[in-house]
Amino acid sequence: MHEGERTLKRELKIFDPDDPRTEIALVNTFTEGWPYSRPIDEALIQHWRTLDRFQREHMLTAWEDRRPVAFIHGEVASDDVAHIAILAVRPGQAEAGTWLLEQWHGALAGKGVTQCRGPTARAGAFYGGFVIGLEPYPPSWATAAVESFLRAGYRMGPPDLIMVCDLSQEVKQDPVPQDYEVIEVEPASEYEAKVFGYHAVRNGQKAAHCYARLYPALTSPAGLPVGQIGNVTTEPEHRNRGLARAMVQMSLRRLAGMGAGEALIATGLENRPALRAYERAGFQRRHLLTDWICDLGEG
Repeated sequence: MHEGERTLKRELKIFDPDDPRTEIALVNTFTEGWPYSRPIDEALIQHWRTLDRFQREHMLTAWEDRRPVAFIHGEVASDDVAHIAILAVRPGQAEAGTWLLEQWHGALAGKGVTQCRGPTARAGAFYGGFVIGLEPYPPSWATAAVESFLRAGYRMGPPDLIMVCDLSQEVKQDPVPQDYEVIEVEPASEYEAKVFGYHAVRNGQKAAHCYARLYPALTSPAGLPVGQIGNVTTEPEHRNRGLARAMVQMSLRRLAGMGAGEALIATGLENRPALRAYERAGFQRRHLLTDWICDLGEG
């Protein structure tokens, strides 16, 4: 080692929900300025503890010379895939972010995990209104988190597309197709969100569903609350009849009545039928949602 050089001392710490101040600061600094994001707080952390999917052993913070520099919120699913809710890395700390990912991969050894991916939509249960993984100016190759993923052997998967519907204009309502009935259902509760949903039924059998929520604490550029549609699914034998479009329009009109200024929806960039249906319902393409994938045991 040359004169004047020093060795960085890195430490790995497991998330402590009783003292989450370090992670709150890291995440809030990382997401500052992102579209459709809001600061997290200790109340949200306490909500995490109520979730069956809360796995603090997969929530790790990298410290460098007694300074926190990166945080990963991971989760092992019921299958052989581990999901990343967020990888928050301080500017200029890509090397530490890479080290953190590698340490997490090591912690996954012996658990049957063959692939890591994220940030995925599964993060919604933890972060509510966050559009997790969204880069403000994609592809933003210079950001520390992106560099960390690349250095750790991740590849970019097909991105999802975030679409936005302006609710300041009246939303049209197409008729429900003949022989179908749309009924209101009560989905599972979500943190701070006002959730509702619809099922389309025919002969007593569900043919399609559409769920939505209003985020009172998440504001649009116009300063009004933001709504979100999803998920929306139509059974194969009932597709191409306008069921999804009619229920999405119904949900948009309800969100507008609840005070939402705009609504978001996410779909695969290659899902052309969904893109057409949502654009006909009033949505416009706005942002890409990055998905990073790493196959463990390779390389």
